[in-house]
Amino acid sequence: MSAKRASVVGLGKLGLCLAAVLAANDYRVIGVDVNSVTIDSVNKGISPIFEPGLSKIIKANRKKLHATPNFAEILPTRVTFVVVPTPSDESGMFSLKFVEGAMESIGRELAKKKGYHLVVLVSTVMPGSMDNFVRPLLEKVSGKT
Repeated sequence: MSAKRASVVGLGKLGLCLAAVLAANDYRVIGVDVNSVTIDSVNKGISPIFEPGLSKIIKANRKKLHATPNFAEILPTRVTFVVVPTPSDESGMFSLKFVEGAMESIGRELAKKKGYHLVVLVSTVMPGSMDNFVRPLLEKVSGKT
């Protein structure tokens, strides 16, 4: 069993590809998503989306890739990649509503964890979002810097 562990929040077209490639590179991967169809498909070794070669990678690495709706399962991992949608809002800016929800959920779990945990936001956001909103929110909820 691999000692390398990672988690991916958001198993859409980008997040699922990232999770599958990490699993193919000997990481134990926890994929967190809100969509039960996606979760069930991934856990059966089936890709719920079409991306050339993705089904083969997921099937081959089924034992190293686990999908769940439960954010608590990120705790044994050392890094969490956040790959949630950031659709445009009415002003043309990227909406951070899914990022906000993910960071709050991650922060609540990280508050229980001792030691370092890297959180990487992969989702597209406007310049300044990390310093002005995302990082302060994660730090506030987790109680960590």
